[in-house]
Amino acid sequence: MNKPLKIILSFVFTILFLLSLFWILNNLAVKVEVEERENFSYTECRDKYEKTIDDILNYGLDDILELDKVYKLSDSDIISPLPNPDYYFELPASESGVIINEKAKKILNGQKLFFNTEIRTFANQPVKFYLDKTIFAVTWKQYINGCIYTLSEIKIADASQLRRYLAGGEYGSPYQYVTSDMAKAANAVVATSGDFYSFRNVGLSVYMNRLMRVAGEYVDTCFIDENGDMSFIKRGEVLSFEEAEQHPLVKAARFSLCFGPVLVENYENVAPSNYVLGEVKERYARSALVQMDDLHYMIVVSSGEEYDLNVPTIREFANAIHSMGAKHAYALDGGQTAVLVMNNQVINRVVYNAQRKISDIVYFATALPSGG
Repeated sequence: MNKPLKIILSFVFTILFLLSLFWILNNLAVKVEVEERENFSYTECRDKYEKTIDDILNYGLDDILELDKVYKLSDSDIISPLPNPDYYFELPASESGVIINEKAKKILNGQKLFFNTEIRTFANQPVKFYLDKTIFAVTWKQYINGCIYTLSEIKIADASQLRRYLAGGEYGSPYQYVTSDMAKAANAVVATSGDFYSFRNVGLSVYMNRLMRVAGEYVDTCFIDENGDMSFIKRGEVLSFEEAEQHPLVKAARFSLCFGPVLVENYENVAPSNYVLGEVKERYARSALVQMDDLHYMIVVSSGEEYDLNVPTIREFANAIHSMGAKHAYALDGGQTAVLVMNNQVINRVVYNAQRKISDIVYFATALPSGG
């Protein structure tokens, strides 16, 4: 109990009680006999009101003080808080029910996961988890339609935890690094390769709420807004800087991604048969950012394994993601760039066993202060 607060409230209640008593005696002309007043005990009254104060503190203020603090990150902070290493752990999929149904229940807030205890992981590998008050991440591998997929499902408490990190720390930097190095530098819980924005002059590029580039002829652009929601402007829809500046999706965007194509939009599979990037008709290592629900996402990568190199076409990739119940899905840079990192470890097999140096990543961060 907060002792100074108790003393203050005690004093206030005592004064109010005495003022009330004085008002009754003077305004209602209540006659109090001497012998009755002799029975009056100030100590009893004080104890009575102390109990009232205790009840207020125990059942009122304590509840208020125990409400979850809202943690929010600033986009201007290039580096996110350091995840607590003790909050990473591994379990067999069949034994993870207690995590889903109890430990992560609060942050899931009634939402259903695609991941479940019945999933047969690739080579019976354990499932990787991270869980704190602000983020839940579960990462695993499984066969889907004959291809090995590496998946990470993430639920965050605040939209600011879905973030973008640029090599060199600023837009337009000439530096390039591999995904795992940038994930470590940014303190990512989970990360994937971005759109390699500095290599291709395409799309409607937004960074830190500022429109940086308009080249919308050839690619779909994915926007992430202040609520953490994904939305899209399709190729050819917005072509001028002036038009882009006035577009509501651009104005609402925290940042954008310029690769594509859009795979799923409003639960509908919209993968195209032709697209300028990503070798859409070929079997190719692929990566996508997926929104399942409010503040609920997946990173999906299919890049094969050493003795099973089968990878999907863009249509097959979109079909697999659509079957997961995706609300929105957007393809990111694939090939050697298709990388999924958790706890500073590359989880998927990377093409040619060598990450490509790129200019940016998309990642999810804890919002707790470092080490929290």
